[in-house]
Amino acid sequence: MQDKFHEWKHEHFQLYDEDGNELNEDLEIEIDQTLHDFIEIHLMRSSNKILEMGVNICRQSRYA
Repeated sequence: MQDKFHEWKHEHFQLYDEDGNELNEDLEIEIDQTLHDFIEIHLMRSSNKILEMGVNICRQSRYA
């Protein structure tokens, strides 16, 4: 996923010149941080849902 993200980032933002010199380091950092934040939030939500499902299964098995 990260490779695809970097491909997309370099296709849509001019972060480097033709010689490979960085043009906008702050923008690149902000874009990378946005991906990191998105993944972290998504993983936390997914983990919480899985945990809730496990708790519900345990509760159901106690009352079965």
